[in-house]
Amino acid sequence: MESQNSELLAMVQARLAPVLAELGLIAQISSHLGEERIVFADGDDSIRHSVAVCLGARSADSDGLTLEGSNLSRTVTREYPLGDNGWKYLRYYDPVDFNPMYGNPEKILRQIEKSLKQYKVFRQGDSHSDLVDDVYFPELYDVIEWKIRAISTSPITIARTDGVMSVNFVDEDSGDAWCIAVPNYKAEIRVNGKRVASSTTPYSEDAARMFYETLDKHDIRNLGSFRL
Repeated sequence: MESQNSELLAMVQARLAPVLAELGLIAQISSHLGEERIVFADGDDSIRHSVAVCLGARSADSDGLTLEGSNLSRTVTREYPLGDNGWKYLRYYDPVDFNPMYGNPEKILRQIEKSLKQYKVFRQGDSHSDLVDDVYFPELYDVIEWKIRAISTSPITIARTDGVMSVNFVDEDSGDAWCIAVPNYKAEIRVNGKRVASSTTPYSEDAARMFYETLDKHDIRNLGSFRL
Protein backbone atom coordinates (compact mmCIF):
# COMPACT_ATOMS: atom_id res chain seq x y z
CA MET A 1 0.00 0.00 0.00
CA GLU A 2 2.87 2.39 0.79
CA SER A 3 4.30 1.85 -2.68
CA GLN A 4 0.91 2.38 -4.29
CA ASN A 5 0.35 5.58 -2.33
CA SER A 6 3.75 6.85 -3.46
CA GLU A 7 2.83 6.18 -7.07
CA LEU A 8 -0.52 7.90 -6.56
CA LEU A 9 1.29 10.87 -5.07
CA ALA A 10 3.58 11.08 -8.10
CA MET A 11 0.58 10.94 -10.43
CA VAL A 12 -1.29 13.68 -8.56
CA GLN A 13 1.79 15.90 -8.38
CA ALA A 14 2.46 15.54 -12.11
CA ARG A 15 -1.14 16.19 -13.17
CA LEU A 16 -1.66 19.15 -10.80
CA ALA A 17 1.83 20.61 -11.21
CA PRO A 18 0.69 23.87 -12.89
CA VAL A 19 -1.84 24.86 -10.22
CA LEU A 20 0.46 23.68 -7.41
CA ALA A 21 3.34 25.71 -8.81
CA GLU A 22 1.09 28.75 -8.90
CA LEU A 23 0.24 28.21 -5.23
CA GLY A 24 3.83 27.40 -4.24
CA LEU A 25 2.82 23.96 -2.94
CA ILE A 26 3.68 20.32 -3.50
CA ALA A 27 1.65 17.15 -2.93
CA GLN A 28 2.65 15.13 0.13
CA ILE A 29 1.47 11.98 1.90
CA SER A 30 0.30 12.64 5.45
CA SER A 31 -1.39 10.56 8.13
CA HIS A 32 -4.30 12.01 10.08
CA LEU A 33 -6.04 9.98 12.80
CA GLY A 34 -4.72 6.82 11.19
CA GLU A 35 -5.95 7.71 7.72
CA GLU A 36 -3.60 8.28 4.82
CA ARG A 37 -4.24 11.44 2.84
CA ILE A 38 -2.65 13.59 0.18
CA VAL A 39 -2.11 17.12 1.40
CA PHE A 40 -0.79 20.13 -0.46
CA ALA A 41 1.80 22.18 1.41
CA ASP A 42 4.99 24.16 1.01
CA GLY A 43 8.40 22.66 1.77
CA ASP A 44 8.32 23.03 5.56
CA ASP A 45 4.54 22.57 5.90
CA SER A 46 4.09 26.07 7.30
CA ILE A 47 1.62 26.83 4.50
CA ARG A 48 -0.99 24.20 3.73
CA HIS A 49 -3.98 24.10 1.43
CA SER A 50 -7.29 23.66 3.19
CA VAL A 51 -8.22 20.86 0.77
CA ALA A 52 -6.81 17.34 1.21
CA VAL A 53 -7.53 14.00 -0.50
CA CYS A 54 -8.50 11.29 1.99
CA LEU A 55 -7.36 7.95 0.59
CA GLY A 56 -8.81 5.58 3.17
CA ALA A 57 -12.14 4.93 1.45
CA ARG A 58 -10.74 3.83 -1.92
CA SER A 59 -11.94 0.57 -3.38
CA ALA A 60 -9.77 -2.24 -2.01
CA ASP A 61 -10.41 -4.52 -4.99
CA SER A 62 -9.53 -2.03 -7.71
CA ASP A 63 -6.65 -2.79 -10.03
CA GLY A 64 -3.73 -0.42 -10.45
CA LEU A 65 -3.63 3.20 -9.31
CA THR A 66 -6.98 4.74 -8.52
CA LEU A 67 -8.48 7.66 -6.67
CA GLU A 68 -11.99 6.24 -6.96
CA GLY A 69 -13.73 6.14 -3.59
CA SER A 70 -11.40 8.71 -2.06
CA ASN A 71 -12.93 11.96 -0.89
CA LEU A 72 -11.96 15.57 -0.41
CA SER A 73 -11.85 17.10 3.05
CA ARG A 74 -11.55 20.83 3.71
CA THR A 75 -9.91 22.16 6.86
CA VAL A 76 -11.70 25.25 8.17
CA THR A 77 -9.53 27.78 9.97
CA ARG A 78 -9.55 31.45 10.89
CA GLU A 79 -6.90 33.80 12.26
CA TYR A 80 -7.90 36.07 15.14
CA PRO A 81 -5.99 39.07 16.55
CA LEU A 82 -3.96 38.57 19.72
CA GLY A 83 -2.55 41.50 21.67
CA ASP A 84 -1.74 44.95 20.31
CA ASN A 85 1.38 44.32 18.20
CA GLY A 86 0.01 42.47 15.21
CA TRP A 87 0.01 38.87 16.41
CA LYS A 88 -2.74 36.42 15.49
CA TYR A 89 -3.76 32.98 16.65
CA LEU A 90 -5.08 30.16 14.52
CA ARG A 91 -8.39 28.53 15.36
CA TYR A 92 -9.53 25.28 13.78
CA TYR A 93 -13.16 24.41 13.17
CA ASP A 94 -14.83 21.14 12.22
CA PRO A 95 -13.64 20.01 8.77
CA VAL A 96 -16.00 19.83 5.81
CA ASP A 97 -16.02 16.41 4.14
CA PHE A 98 -17.19 15.97 0.58
CA ASN A 99 -18.79 12.89 -0.97
CA PRO A 100 -16.52 10.12 -2.32
CA MET A 101 -15.25 10.74 -5.86
CA TYR A 102 -15.94 8.32 -8.70
CA GLY A 103 -15.21 8.26 -12.41
CA ASN A 104 -12.12 8.08 -14.55
CA PRO A 105 -8.85 9.47 -13.12
CA GLU A 106 -8.93 12.63 -15.21
CA LYS A 107 -12.43 13.51 -13.97
CA ILE A 108 -11.35 13.09 -10.35
CA LEU A 109 -8.16 15.08 -10.87
CA ARG A 110 -10.18 17.89 -12.44
CA GLN A 111 -12.39 17.92 -9.36
CA ILE A 112 -9.33 18.17 -7.10
CA GLU A 113 -7.88 20.92 -9.29
CA LYS A 114 -11.14 22.88 -9.14
CA SER A 115 -11.15 22.65 -5.33
CA LEU A 116 -7.53 23.80 -5.11
CA LYS A 117 -8.47 26.90 -7.10
CA GLN A 118 -11.72 27.50 -5.22
CA TYR A 119 -10.52 27.23 -1.62
CA LYS A 120 -7.66 28.88 0.22
CA VAL A 121 -4.37 28.02 1.88
CA PHE A 122 -3.77 28.65 5.57
CA ARG A 123 -0.71 29.29 7.73
CA GLN A 124 0.22 26.85 10.47
CA GLY A 125 3.04 25.96 12.85
CA ASP A 126 5.38 28.24 14.81
CA SER A 127 7.68 29.38 12.02
CA HIS A 128 5.63 32.51 11.30
CA SER A 129 6.78 35.59 13.17
CA ASP A 130 3.26 36.75 14.03
CA LEU A 131 1.19 33.55 14.37
CA VAL A 132 0.35 31.32 17.33
CA ASP A 133 -0.74 27.81 16.31
CA ASP A 134 -1.54 26.56 19.79
CA VAL A 135 -4.61 26.11 21.97
CA TYR A 136 -3.26 26.81 25.47
CA PHE A 137 -1.64 30.22 24.93
CA PRO A 138 -4.72 31.94 23.39
CA GLU A 139 -6.85 30.49 26.21
CA LEU A 140 -4.50 31.98 28.78
CA TYR A 141 -4.56 35.32 26.98
CA ASP A 142 -8.36 35.32 26.92
CA VAL A 143 -8.65 34.90 30.70
CA ILE A 144 -6.08 37.55 31.66
CA GLU A 145 -6.57 40.22 28.98
CA TRP A 146 -9.49 41.90 30.75
CA LYS A 147 -7.46 42.16 33.95
CA ILE A 148 -4.51 43.79 32.19
CA ARG A 149 -6.84 46.23 30.40
CA ALA A 150 -8.41 47.12 33.75
CA ILE A 151 -5.13 48.07 35.44
CA SER A 152 -3.02 49.41 32.58
CA THR A 153 -3.46 51.41 29.41
CA SER A 154 -0.10 50.32 28.04
CA PRO A 155 -0.12 48.11 24.93
CA ILE A 156 -0.28 44.37 25.49
CA THR A 157 2.47 42.85 23.41
CA ILE A 158 2.96 39.24 22.40
CA ALA A 159 6.43 37.77 21.94
CA ARG A 160 8.09 34.47 21.13
CA THR A 161 11.59 34.16 22.60
CA ASP A 162 13.54 30.95 22.04
CA GLY A 163 10.23 29.26 21.29
CA VAL A 164 8.52 30.48 24.49
CA MET A 165 5.38 32.59 24.07
CA SER A 166 4.67 35.48 26.43
CA VAL A 167 2.19 38.26 27.20
CA ASN A 168 3.83 41.57 28.16
CA PHE A 169 2.69 44.92 29.54
CA VAL A 170 4.01 47.83 31.62
CA ASP A 171 2.43 49.19 34.79
CA GLU A 172 2.40 52.96 34.25
CA ASP A 173 2.52 53.89 37.95
CA SER A 174 5.62 51.88 38.85
CA GLY A 175 7.17 51.47 35.42
CA ASP A 176 7.47 47.74 36.10
CA ALA A 177 7.60 45.51 33.05
CA TRP A 178 5.40 42.43 33.47
CA CYS A 179 5.85 39.25 31.46
CA ILE A 180 3.57 36.20 31.62
CA ALA A 181 5.57 33.51 29.84
CA VAL A 182 4.48 29.98 28.97
CA PRO A 183 7.40 27.53 28.88
CA ASN A 184 6.25 23.91 28.50
CA TYR A 185 2.57 24.84 28.92
CA LYS A 186 3.07 26.09 32.47
CA ALA A 187 2.94 29.82 33.07
CA GLU A 188 5.48 31.89 34.96
CA ILE A 189 5.43 35.56 35.82
CA ARG A 190 8.46 37.80 35.53
CA VAL A 191 8.61 41.38 36.77
CA ASN A 192 11.51 43.42 35.38
CA GLY A 193 13.08 40.16 34.23
CA LYS A 194 12.89 38.42 37.61
CA ARG A 195 10.66 35.35 38.03
CA VAL A 196 8.23 35.98 40.87
CA ALA A 197 5.69 33.15 40.41
CA SER A 198 5.06 30.01 38.42
CA SER A 199 2.12 27.64 37.95
CA THR A 200 2.24 23.91 38.58
CA THR A 201 -0.50 22.86 36.14
CA PRO A 202 -1.09 23.43 32.42
CA TYR A 203 -4.57 24.90 32.99
CA SER A 204 -5.18 28.50 31.94
CA GLU A 205 -7.55 29.12 34.88
CA ASP A 206 -4.82 28.18 37.37
CA ALA A 207 -2.33 30.41 35.59
CA ALA A 208 -4.83 33.28 35.64
CA ARG A 209 -5.44 32.82 39.38
CA MET A 210 -1.68 32.91 39.97
CA PHE A 211 -1.47 36.12 37.92
CA TYR A 212 -4.26 37.80 39.90
CA GLU A 213 -2.70 36.81 43.24
CA THR A 214 0.68 38.09 42.12
CA LEU A 215 -0.83 41.42 41.14
CA ASP A 216 -2.37 41.71 44.61
CA LYS A 217 0.98 41.03 46.28
CA HIS A 218 2.63 43.75 44.20
CA ASP A 219 -0.03 46.31 45.16
CA ILE A 220 -1.05 47.17 41.61
CA ARG A 221 -3.74 49.84 41.65
CA ASN A 222 -7.48 49.30 41.13
CA LEU A 223 -7.47 45.65 42.15
CA GLY A 224 -10.02 45.78 44.95
CA SER A 225 -13.07 44.67 42.99
CA PHE A 226 -11.33 42.18 40.71
CA ARG A 227 -11.32 38.59 41.87
CA LEU A 228 -11.38 35.28 40.02
